Amino acid sequence: MALTETWIKPEDTATPAALSTHFTCSHTPRTTGRGGGTGLLISKDWKFDLQPPPTGHGSFESHAVTVTHPVKIHFVVIYRPPGQLGNFLEELDVLLSNYPEDGTPLVLLGDFNIHLDKPQAADFNTLLASFDLKRVSTTATHKSGNQLDLIYTRCCSVDNTLVTPLHTSDHFLITANLALTPEAAHSPTRVTFRRNLRSLSPSRLSSVVASSLPSLSQFSALDTNSATDTFCSTLTSCLDNFCPLSSRPARTTPSAPWLSDVLHEHRSKLRAAERKWLKSRNSTDLSVYQSLLSSFSANVFTAKTSYYHDKINNCCDARTLFKTFSSLLNPPPPPPQSTLTADDFAVFFTNKTRTISDQFSTPQTEDNFTTTNAHSFSSFSPLSETDVSKLILSSLLNPPPPPPQSTLTADDFAVFFTNKTRTISDQFSTPQSEDKFTTTNAHSFSSFSPLSETDVSKLILSSHPTTCPLIPIPTHLLQAISSSVIPSLTHIINSSLHSGTFPSAFKQARVSPLLKKPSLNPALLENYRPVSLLPFIAKTLERAVFNQLSMFLVQNNLLDRNQSGFKSGHSTETALLSVTEALRLARAASKSSVLILLDLSASFDTVNHQILLSTLRKMGISGTALQWLNSYLSDRSFMVSWRGEVSKSQQLATGG
Repeated sequence: MALTETWIKPEDTATPAALSTHFTCSHTPRTTGRGGGTGLLISKDWKFDLQPPPTGHGSFESHAVTVTHPVKIHFVVIYRPPGQLGNFLEELDVLLSNYPEDGTPLVLLGDFNIHLDKPQAADFNTLLASFDLKRVSTTATHKSGNQLDLIYTRCCSVDNTLVTPLHTSDHFLITANLALTPEAAHSPTRVTFRRNLRSLSPSRLSSVVASSLPSLSQFSALDTNSATDTFCSTLTSCLDNFCPLSSRPARTTPSAPWLSDVLHEHRSKLRAAERKWLKSRNSTDLSVYQSLLSSFSANVFTAKTSYYHDKINNCCDARTLFKTFSSLLNPPPPPPQSTLTADDFAVFFTNKTRTISDQFSTPQTEDNFTTTNAHSFSSFSPLSETDVSKLILSSLLNPPPPPPQSTLTADDFAVFFTNKTRTISDQFSTPQSEDKFTTTNAHSFSSFSPLSETDVSKLILSSHPTTCPLIPIPTHLLQAISSSVIPSLTHIINSSLHSGTFPSAFKQARVSPLLKKPSLNPALLENYRPVSLLPFIAKTLERAVFNQLSMFLVQNNLLDRNQSGFKSGHSTETALLSVTEALRLARAASKSSVLILLDLSASFDTVNHQILLSTLRKMGISGTALQWLNSYLSDRSFMVSWRGEVSKSQQLATGG
């Protein structure tokens, strides 16, 4: 219930207390003189935040709150004393500008003391219309027959309005039902956490980090896990001192990196000029608005052109150039609507691997390609041109249906992805219980070589600065202050390689579900692909191991000669060329060819750790090197990040 002219004085505490039996009395008294005052009676089941009163406004009194539960909605109560408008419209414009049009419902109501049938009401109506506020139609609200008490709404509607005369006042009581749109009632605001890094000086951060880290002699005395924890906590603490994390609503519009602070200020002036013209409808104000609009559009075009010109010129390879043009020519589709939670994803991903693993039986010792059935299938029949035409026409005439709205959560994905890999892995047999570190290959790789500070520096600076929510400091900042942290990082990496221990702090991944194709149903968990994000420092340690391990495999010719993926100098192109050449040679020799294409579901996520370690052991990996790999694969977990929420942690039994 909105109240105007409460006559509650600042020192009066009895009246609000008497009104607060079943409601919370939130009010703003008139600070000087008699009368006045505005307020609201709000259900005690509702949660709300009191909005600060406008400063320097003398033409009206107001009281504003933002209800945050059970729905989010703004209420602004106005009382304007009778008399000339004065600065009322300008001050009301400033007040309403504090409530952006972000879809949150707004109710503006109170005693405006404006006769809507008078000429001065035209400017008032134009101002409210510029903020998309719509008036609720009522009968006379004053005993004189005028409509002085008004209700305006935005992003919500009012019905069953009833005006009831009161014997205790010359103003009437207005009651109505407030109807909120489903989006306003059930769409929670997504929140992101960011740091303001614009004003951060890397040199200052570097000096603070250098002075905060333990001395190298003290740091070298720590074991791998303790050194890692100390390093990460120190970086986080130093960064918090300069620019702590702050929460803000998630961006709903595409980012515009070419908009500078000057352009933001220019846009603010443009919007102010637009509101002024909408209020006045004056030709002079229109001319000013059009001039600012033309200037702003030209400046934005110039800034955007310069931004992409520099971005394209700085593309150092064809892949980056293609990615840049692809983002311009094929903008990403809007994110799918879904009510899935992070835990839905976590459970799904976990169960998915488990289900696949359960489908595998214990491998047989006989020849895998021995046929024991009386029936035989040895070749495929060729398709006629008619068959091919039917297949093409069928795909054209029966396009996939549009994706329905999804109710999945991030937890649905997490569970699904976890179960998927676990199910697949359970179908594999466990390898023989031979000694973990027994080598059956003539070649041996038993330990990793330590890295110098120069080696670590090259690894840090040559890596792409990808950022993961789990890292203590953004990657580009870590690279900028690398001179201060290289000694500590070198100790962590060498301690890990020497002890055969992978730091526990790096064993958790943050998984982001991605829809495999825009045409797929976003409500189905199986249509999402888990993408793991790992800490940059962990990936640096992985690269140090990969460089030495791959060199051993290449030098001893232990890699499959037909492997094209994850192999230097090889790609999908080389695989395609190899297959094409084999088919060409077979045709030249008048031989028949059968091409079998296999797509292993969740192939990397369902890798059995014991089978992998057994394979590596047979290839000659032993000692602390094999111990490090065993430590790397054990006790791993992941959490799913989905639309601002994070799922519960899920253990990884397979994959990595």
